[in-house]
Amino acid sequence: MISVKSTAPPIDTSFTPLMNLPSPSITNKPSNGTSLYHTCRSVLEKLAAVPDMQTHINAEEPNDPLNRLWTICRRGLPLVTLFNALNPNDSLSLKPVCTQLNDRKKCVYHFIVACRNELELKEEDLFTLSDVYKDNTNGFVKVVNTMNIILNLLEEKGVISSTASGHDRNSVNEPKDTRDKVVLELLETERKFVQDLEVLQNYMRELQLQEVLSPDTIHFLFGNLNTLVDFQRRFLIQLEEMAEKTAMEQNFGLLFIENEDSFTVYEPYCSNYFSAQDLVVQETPRLQKLADILNPVYELPSMLIKPVQRICKYPLLMQQLIKATNKFWPHFAELEQGLESVRRVTENVNETQREYENTQVVDEIKRRVDELQPAQIDQFGALLLHEKLWMAQSDAAEKEMNVYLFDRILLFCKEHKQNSNNTIYIKKKKRGSLQPKGMIITQRILKIRHLGSTSLIIDWKEKEVDHVIFRFRNEEQMKLWEFTLQKRMKPIRPNVSNTQLMSMKSATFTEIPAFLRTDDDSTSADSEDEEPRRVRHIKPLPRTSSHHTDYPLSPPLSHPSSPRLEDYPHLFNRSQSQSVAPGQPFTYTRVRSQSSPNIKQKPQIPDEMPQFISSRALYTMAPPSSLDAPLKLKLNFNHGIYVIMCGYHIGYADLIDKVDKKIRLVANLQSDNILRLKYQDEDGDFITINSDEDVQMAFENRASNTINLFLSV
Repeated sequence: MISVKSTAPPIDTSFTPLMNLPSPSITNKPSNGTSLYHTCRSVLEKLAAVPDMQTHINAEEPNDPLNRLWTICRRGLPLVTLFNALNPNDSLSLKPVCTQLNDRKKCVYHFIVACRNELELKEEDLFTLSDVYKDNTNGFVKVVNTMNIILNLLEEKGVISSTASGHDRNSVNEPKDTRDKVVLELLETERKFVQDLEVLQNYMRELQLQEVLSPDTIHFLFGNLNTLVDFQRRFLIQLEEMAEKTAMEQNFGLLFIENEDSFTVYEPYCSNYFSAQDLVVQETPRLQKLADILNPVYELPSMLIKPVQRICKYPLLMQQLIKATNKFWPHFAELEQGLESVRRVTENVNETQREYENTQVVDEIKRRVDELQPAQIDQFGALLLHEKLWMAQSDAAEKEMNVYLFDRILLFCKEHKQNSNNTIYIKKKKRGSLQPKGMIITQRILKIRHLGSTSLIIDWKEKEVDHVIFRFRNEEQMKLWEFTLQKRMKPIRPNVSNTQLMSMKSATFTEIPAFLRTDDDSTSADSEDEEPRRVRHIKPLPRTSSHHTDYPLSPPLSHPSSPRLEDYPHLFNRSQSQSVAPGQPFTYTRVRSQSSPNIKQKPQIPDEMPQFISSRALYTMAPPSSLDAPLKLKLNFNHGIYVIMCGYHIGYADLIDKVDKKIRLVANLQSDNILRLKYQDEDGDFITINSDEDVQMAFENRASNTINLFLSV
């Protein structure tokens, strides 16, 4: 038996609980300077020194270390050769040729079993077949970790040299000028970002493993984190590879151009962020159980916001890179195009976030306004903008109003105050605490004029021409409202006609005229609000709202008709999200997994959410308890399905006996008919079952305790 207790520590792919350290020990922990790129390259260099390995390494492999190593591992034989280099008691048999996928999988399978039985590796240091053959780095990092352990063993035994890698990331491309410093900042901050994502991902797995929260709650807390981590690892590898070229050959702009569609993974995460933030507050008592890993009060919120901060950082880094790059260099134009690309990404993320927040605001309006029924508010169309603005009509005094711009209606509401010193009441925003004071049909707006640098005069007509004045905080906010209002003035095709809207308003909103009401605003509750106050936005997800406190609830679909305000790009900011958001060849284009809240469209068939691999689940992706549970086998035969039950450790002979008895009983087979049993692997190939190990490999491919088998005669 070969012991691995003396091996050097492997790369950290499993989560190690952290000590209670004062903030900001985790959130501001500097990057360790390593990445999957350098780890894979180091493994490849050591692998090349393993005896008999050169025959398995093709010079035509992909250039980047990750995909090159991945291709080698999927062949199967290189892993067998790596294990046999340890000179174990029981060497693995080597086939001279291993070209069939099923044969390659058998090699990988035997390698895993040998590492477990012969090397006595811990389960967290092992991987599964799916980790090798699925296109997901979240699983492949486990494969790299296992290979690193064995290579360290070979170094200790003197089988391979332990000389340092010829590629030292700290000596190559040392910054010589401003541009090099910007590139270094891009790399170091990207490494730190991926490192933080992996910490958050491991924390999520620990929550799942210890069952601190329900699966649904974890789903709404972390969104599509697994998909985001997978993409960012790959993107970092591209950045690392590009940074090793000479400054003039570097083409970072191309990376952002090619990955523009892949960056859509940020949209569901960022739109879910504020809901997740509120959920952390709600679940803090339970999350305290893992406070030694991430404190839920200050560390977890700081980690959850990292992706939101990162997507906003890219345009700034690209601007600095453009400024420091010689405009006569060959890839300067692509650098500028890359900046525009990442700006579009940021804008799309902001737009998705704004749409989601607006749906939360509409829910709050429905809850707080008694005079309007939810169905009536739905007929207003999508909410576009909302602010607290100072308004005046004719010669009336200026008053502060909550103004909501929908597709078809401009709605004005007044905060209803209580004669109470209880500040908790204000935070609760009870039902009826928002009173409608007027509305304008947007298609009745005739003209929009400027009044100074921060005010707009809106001329509109019902029975006669009237106007209302809006005063904004600043010129930028004013331009945003002007731009959006002008778009609403154009003819649209509403679901409800103007006549119907006016009829509905007259019939059911008798107290709400189509203009700002000022004659009844002088109540005692309102009189205390004569002086301007600091503008406060309505929270899109009030924690005390009865609509949003019973987690987990699926985030509502947003309205795709919200305007795209390309003319006003801003960086992502929650306080601006009510106004507007500021301003490749991976297959991530808007395909969302089960852990991805769908924001813009009806859900498609979700991918399976990656599960944490249990310490007892070598052959299965199912939870550990499933090893003891009976398996349901669906036997597909002659357009019929027949079900039998069996244990997980059933052998080939016993399985065939069970199948034979079931099928011959229901299908009237002849005694000389020989049944052939097959299963379908993750690639859709039908694999014949002929042995005990084939049975186990069939069970390995299952996603639950139900397995489909296919029979033929």
